[in-house]
Amino acid sequence: VHNTDATINFEYKKKAHDNAFHSFGTYYIFKKRYDGYKNKTLSIATINLLVPSIFGAIYISFGANILTKELSISICAGLGFISICATVISFILRWQEKVTESQKNMIDNYGMYEKYYDIAIDTSLIKEEFEEIYFQLSQEGKYIDRASLEAEISDKEKRRGHRAALIQLQRDCVSCNVKPKSMKSSKCNVC
Repeated sequence: VHNTDATINFEYKKKAHDNAFHSFGTYYIFKKRYDGYKNKTLSIATINLLVPSIFGAIYISFGANILTKELSISICAGLGFISICATVISFILRWQEKVTESQKNMIDNYGMYEKYYDIAIDTSLIKEEFEEIYFQLSQEGKYIDRASLEAEISDKEKRRGHRAALIQLQRDCVSCNVKPKSMKSSKCNVC
C-alpha cells in the first residue's frame, strides 16, 4: 500500500462508499420503474397485436358461418375499443418515454455505483490518484444526479432504493441500526 496519509484516504474512501450507496439506491429506483413501464408497454403492444390476430384467425379457421355479422361487429368493436383506449392511455401517460428515461437513468446510476465502489475498495491507489478519479466521477455524477432529480422520485421510491442499497452494501440502517435482509418494509421511517 502506497498511501501516506491514512486519515485523508479513509475520508475519501468513505465518500466513495457513500456515493456508491447513493448510486445503487437510485439505480434500484429506476430499475423498478423501468420494469413497470416496460411491462405496461409490452401489454399494450400485445393487446394491439392479439386482438385483431385472434379474431382474424377464428374467422378464417371456422369460416363466416360461426359468427353472425352482428356478433362479429360487436366483438370487433368491443375489442377495438379496448385496444384504442389502452393505446391512448399509454400515449397520454408517456409510458414509452418513461421506459427510455428509466432505462437511461438505471444504466447511468449502475455505472456510477460500479465506479465509486471500485475506487472505494481499491487499496493500490495513492491519495493523488484517488482524488483525481474521485473528482472526475463527481463531475460525471452531477449530470446523472440532475437527470435523476428531473424524474421526480417519490418518498416511497427513495425509501425502497435506500433499503435496496442497505441490502446490497450490507449496511446497518442509521435510524434503527438493523441490517435489512429483504425488501419487505419495516416499521423504521428510514428503511
